[in-house]
Amino acid sequence: MEDEKSNILQVIGSNIKRARLLRGFTQEALSEQLDTSTNFISLVERGASGVSLVNLVDICNILEVNPTFLFEGLFAPTTDNDNLINSISLLSGEDRAIVNNLVNYIINSKK
Repeated sequence: MEDEKSNILQVIGSNIKRARLLRGFTQEALSEQLDTSTNFISLVERGASGVSLVNLVDICNILEVNPTFLFEGLFAPTTDNDNLINSISLLSGEDRAIVNNLVNYIINSKK
């Protein structure tokens, strides 16, 4: 049971770190927005500490990621659609617009 808990914390922490880096945040910048310490962010990202639901929601809002992104890898394999949605959610607004235009182009070219 302890190994399972440790694995859960490590997966969530790794996903938080991945989202933080993709968004261009330092641990310090994220900790400032969460009103917590850089050490706490480090502990969470390494899976050495858990994080409250309130902080998880705040992290999702700050990093602009879907909550399912933080739990990726903990549940049964997701569909390709889920993976695509999670990946797109990590893009900047400008990049999401490019992807949207590309998808529309592909759809329209099949008509």
